[in-house]
Formats: sequence, C-alpha cells, structure tokens
Amino acid sequence: MIISFIKIKSAPDEFFFTINDEDGNLLKEFHVTADTPIDFKNSVIYQEGGDFGGKRILEKSSQFIRKVNNLNSGISCYNIGENTLITLGSVSEIKQAASPVFIGGVAGIAASAIAGFAIGYYNATLDSFNSYSNRKVVKIECLFDKENNHIQGELQPLAFDKIRTFFDDNTDVSSQTLFKFESAYYLGYYDNKTKEYIIRKFVD
Repeated sequence: MIISFIKIKSAPDEFFFTINDEDGNLLKEFHVTADTPIDFKNSVIYQEGGDFGGKRILEKSSQFIRKVNNLNSGISCYNIGENTLITLGSVSEIKQAASPVFIGGVAGIAASAIAGFAIGYYNATLDSFNSYSNRKVVKIECLFDKENNHIQGELQPLAFDKIRTFFDDNTDVSSQTLFKFESAYYLGYYDNKTKEYIIRKFVD
C-alpha cells in the first residue's frame, strides 16, 4: 500500500497543496495564487454557515485563499474505489449553541415511537454528520487516482450529501438518529406530518 502525506499551506495571497511519500519525497505540488484558477478541484468553492448561515458559492480563488488563511485549515480524504476524494479548506471555531437531543440507536427508536420521548446519548455518526453545525466552513473537493493524478469530471454525491439534501427538502422532522451498518448509512426520523417513525437507507 502506498502511503501519502497530504499538506496544505497558505498565505494571504497564495495556497500550496502538496503530496509526499512516507520518506518525505515530493510527489505532487499544486500552487494557486489570487489571480490563478484552482484547476485541480472538481467542485465549486463552498461556504457553509457563518454569520449569514446557509450556503454560498465563492467565485474567486482569492476568496478561497483568504478564508483558508484566516480560519483553521483542514484536510479530509475518502477512498472511492481506487480513487481518493480529497476535501481541502478551513473551518472556524465552534459557536456555542444549544444542542438538540437525538436518539442514539434502534432500541431508542422503539422507545421513542411507543413512549413519545427521546433517549438522549452520544451518537458518533450523527455527531460527525453535524460537525459543520455552528461553524463557518469553506471547502473544495478534488478527486485523484492512485498515482495522485487529478481526475477531471463531476463528482457523484456521497451518502452524507444525499442526507443533507434530504434535510433541505424535509424540514418537518424530529428525533433524528443516524448510524452506519456495513457500507450503508441509515437515517431514522419522526415525520411530524404523518406521525410515523421512518428509517431510510443512503449509500455512496
């Protein structure tokens, strides 16, 4: 297995993205300035959260560089077959807010449906899904093959993307839970209109 180390470095007007092997040898380097396009990205530049809430699309490289430089830089890697989806960007410190209580498992679902209350305890999968809550996040998504070459083309939505879209389209729900079993994610929620507890399956 090839082990790669991915790093990003930013200044007010430039951004570096490098891939090194385990011995520190440089495999790939990408350099972006405020005046050059980010030609290794497969997505638009997203901004979520912040003072205005919701989602924004940033048009310029300079906006991405400035925000990455001003916030806390972050990298996420996710294997899709033999390819790797790399998310690059930055995130603000978490804002203090009241946290909703969620059900934590299948037993909790049954209890909630019968007794009409939620059992609140930690749900790692749901916590991961909600990691953007109360934060400003700026990011781009990039797809690379096993040789660390950028792959052009449109990205297919992952399970978390589909779940976010579901919540955008379905707001009258409560008592959410989310768990992973094998390669699929299962979202449980109470539909306040139909008065039913429903579990839906989402896959990458």
